[in-house]
Amino acid sequence: LTILKESTREILDNTRHVIFDLKSPQDAQFNLLDKLNRYIENYRRQNNINVTAEISTPIENIGTDKRKSIFYIITEALVNIQKHSNAKNVELRLGVKGNNDLEIRIKDDGEGFDVEKTLQKATNSGKWGLSAMQYRTSFLGGRFFIQSINDRG
Repeated sequence: LTILKESTREILDNTRHVIFDLKSPQDAQFNLLDKLNRYIENYRRQNNINVTAEISTPIENIGTDKRKSIFYIITEALVNIQKHSNAKNVELRLGVKGNNDLEIRIKDDGEGFDVEKTLQKATNSGKWGLSAMQYRTSFLGGRFFIQSINDRG
């Protein structure tokens, strides 16, 4: 039953992502701030995880394709936190660093994990969430990295 429950939850999460893709307009009307706010509010209610979001960059200046990639990177990270970390609190920061580079920083208070083992296990088992995040970050011209400490998120 546990395996069935996890599989069902994964299918539901994937279905939600497909629905978001279908509902997302292909033109410049993709409103990242509104989408993030709605997603985070639903996420809080459904998962009982507090998310503090600090967005300090003019999102309207970011191109549509890039806004979508940013959205999917953030939502995939939140899905992974919900599935694997047992976190109660998440801090999300989206802003521009001193050299005008966009930075997405997501921190949770979950149990943490061994990054190398987890990446290897995900690759070997055909789970593509982290790989998709890496790909989208690369598409944005950025760097993707995970730092985790056991019992500290």
